[in-house]
Amino acid sequence: MGVPVRPNHGKGLGATALACEPYMEQVFVGFADGVTKEQREPLLFGIRRVAQLTCDSKMANDKQFYICSLSSKVITYKGMLTSHQLTDYFEDLEDPDCESHVAMVHSRFATNTFPGWKRAHPYRYMCHNGEINTVRGNKNWQAAREGLMKSPHMPNLQDMFPIVEKEGSDSMAFDNVLELLIMAGRTLPEAVLMMMPEA
Repeated sequence: MGVPVRPNHGKGLGATALACEPYMEQVFVGFADGVTKEQREPLLFGIRRVAQLTCDSKMANDKQFYICSLSSKVITYKGMLTSHQLTDYFEDLEDPDCESHVAMVHSRFATNTFPGWKRAHPYRYMCHNGEINTVRGNKNWQAAREGLMKSPHMPNLQDMFPIVEKEGSDSMAFDNVLELLIMAGRTLPEAVLMMMPEA
C-alpha cells in the first residue's frame, strides 16, 4: 500500500527534495501463532536487515532501497523536509485516527554529508546531531566483534551482518549498533551506557 503523501501541499517540497523524492510503501507483517510479544521486535529486525542486505547487493547503483521502520511499536517518518512540512507532506499524520503516546520530531541541517531522504533524521532509536569522533575506529571495532556475536533472541544473527550500513553517517552507525544491542535483549538505558565511552 502506498503511503499517502502530498508533495505540493502547503509550501510544498523544495526542488532538491522533489527531484529525489522516493516512492514509499507501508507493509504489514503478520505473526504466526505462538510468537510472543518479546519475540516480535527481534524477528522484525531480522526480516528488515536481511531484506536491506539482499536489496543492497542486487540493486543497481542508481537505485536505493531503505526501510525506515519495521516494528510493532514504532513508526518512523523520514524526509528531506523542515519540521513544519511534516504534516503537510505525510497526509496520515493529520488523520484523527492517527494517535500516539509519544511523538518526536528531529530536524537538522547536515554540514558533513550530502542531504538525502535515507539520511534524514530520525533514525530508529535516536535523534542525534552527529559529530561523533573516531568513526572509522568505531566501525572497525563493530565489524571485528561480529565474528563472535551471538544472541538467543536472534539465532540467525550472522545473516544480518554487517550491522553498520556502509553509506550511513556517524549518527546512522551509532543507531545501527544501538538497535542491535536492544534487539539482543539489552534495555535502552543499558545499551546507551554501553555505547558511551568512559570519561
